[in-house]
Amino acid sequence: MSFITVSLFIFVIFLSLCTGSDSRVRNKHSVSYNYDRIDEVKKKCAFVLESASELKPDDSRLYTITEELSFLNGDWWQELNGAGAPLMPFDDRDLSRSSSNLQSPLNLVSFWVTDVNRSHRSRNSILVSGFLQMGITLEGLFMEKPYERSPRFDIWPGQSQLSVKFQGIYAEWEKNHGERVLCLVGSTVLPSRQPDSANPWGWVKEFGYTNQPLLMQDDQILLVLRYPRKLTLTSRAIWGSMKSLNPKSNLKYFDEVHISSWLGTSANYEFGSENVVSKACDPYPYKDSLMNGDIDIYKGLDFCVILERFTREAALSIVPNWKCNGTDDFCSKLGPFASDKEINATDGSFKDVKLVLQDVRCEKTTLQDNADSKRVSSVFRVVLPSENQFSVAQRTGVNNMTLSAEGIWKSSSGQLCMVGCSGMVAAAGNACDSRICLYVPLSFSIKQRSILMGTFSSIEGNTRSYFPLAFEKLVRPSELWDQYTASHPYYKYSKN
Repeated sequence: MSFITVSLFIFVIFLSLCTGSDSRVRNKHSVSYNYDRIDEVKKKCAFVLESASELKPDDSRLYTITEELSFLNGDWWQELNGAGAPLMPFDDRDLSRSSSNLQSPLNLVSFWVTDVNRSHRSRNSILVSGFLQMGITLEGLFMEKPYERSPRFDIWPGQSQLSVKFQGIYAEWEKNHGERVLCLVGSTVLPSRQPDSANPWGWVKEFGYTNQPLLMQDDQILLVLRYPRKLTLTSRAIWGSMKSLNPKSNLKYFDEVHISSWLGTSANYEFGSENVVSKACDPYPYKDSLMNGDIDIYKGLDFCVILERFTREAALSIVPNWKCNGTDDFCSKLGPFASDKEINATDGSFKDVKLVLQDVRCEKTTLQDNADSKRVSSVFRVVLPSENQFSVAQRTGVNNMTLSAEGIWKSSSGQLCMVGCSGMVAAAGNACDSRICLYVPLSFSIKQRSILMGTFSSIEGNTRSYFPLAFEKLVRPSELWDQYTASHPYYKYSKN
C-alpha cells in the first residue's frame, strides 16, 4: 500500500470521526416536537375552531407562519386588583433610590413559532409549536430564542425572566376583517408563591437568597394570539392573552396576562390608506408652522434613505410648548400621546422626553402632478425620562404612547405629511385624528440647528384636540455625509 493510499485512508477515517462527532453534537442539541396534547388543545381551543374558516392548501400564508407570527420585545401586563395573583417577582433591592437615576423596568415578551406540522393538518387548522420568553427588565432585551428543551425561570437584581414551551393550532377567522389565530397550551416552571397575597414573594427580600427560588411545574397555561391578516395603517397590532387554567385557590394560578406587539419586518406592509391619509393631507402640502420660507428643505430622490439613517435607533427631542397660551392642562399635553405623571411633572417643558421612529417603510409611487413621490409608513413611540432609550427603541408593544402613521412625501415641497392613528385603538380605525408634518432641512443658522424637524397637530374636528407639538433632531457633524451631503447643506449667517 502506497504512502498516498495510507494517508488518504487515515484522512477518511479522521473525517468520518469528526462528522460523527458533529452529528452527535447536533443530535444532542436538536429538539423534537411532540404533539401529545392535541386532544386537550381541541377542548381548550374549541372557541377558535368553531369560528375557523377553511384553509386552502395553496394559500401562501400557510408558508409564512414561522417568520410572520414570531415577534420580539412586545409588551405584557396584568390588571391586578389588590389581592391579585402576579406572574413573577422582581428584585429591585440593588437599584438606586436617587430620583435622578431611578429607571422604570420594562415588561417585555418575545414569541417564536418553532415548528409547523403541515403533514397532520385538518380542514381548518394546522399543528404548531411555539416558545415564549417574557420578563421584567431594566436594560435587557429578549432578542434570541432560548434553548427550547427546558423552560425555566431566572431572577437576579434588575432582571426576572420566564420561558414557556407551547403546542397547539393555527387557524384563521373571517371576522374583524380577517385574523390569523394561534391557540396553544403550554408548560413551564413557575416561581413558588406564598399564600399571603399581600406578600407572595417574601423570599425575594430575604438576605442572601440564591436568586433561584423553589420552582413549581405547571402545564395548565393557555396562550391565544390574534394577528391581522394584512399589515396596514389600521391593522398592525398583535393582541394576545396568557391565562392560567388552574383554579384560583391553586398557588400556580396567576391573573390573566395581556400581550401586545406588531407585525414585524418579515410581513409586507400594504399601503393604500389614501382615504384616511387625505383627512390630514388634503390639500397637500399642509401649511403648518414650519413652512415659513426661512428654511431650505431637502427635495432630492434619497429622502427615505436619509430619513431611515437619521432615525435608526436615534431619539428625537420634543420641543417645549412655550408658545401655547391656553390652560395649563391644555399646554402640558404631549400632543396625541397619553399623559402620565412623568410627563405632567415636566409642566410643558417635556424635559428628557424623547421620540423614536420605528419600522420606517417607503414605497415609490406616481401621482398626478408627476412629482417624485413616496409613500411612507412608520410607528412613533414616546420614550419617558425614566426609560432606557436603547431598550425602548427595540420595543414593539402597542399602547397609548405609540402612533401608527402613513403618508406621502413629494419632491415638489419636501414635506412628508402623514396621518397618525393612536396605538391602542388604531385597529378600530376610529382614532386616526392626528397630522404629522416632517422635513429634512438643508439650511442651518444660529437659530436653526435641526437636521430633522416636524410637528404633530390635531385634525379639525378632533374632540381630543391639543396644541401643536414640535419635535427635532439636532445636527451632529458626523451625520453630514453621503446622500445628505450631496445636496449641499449650508449655514446661513445672521445679517446682524
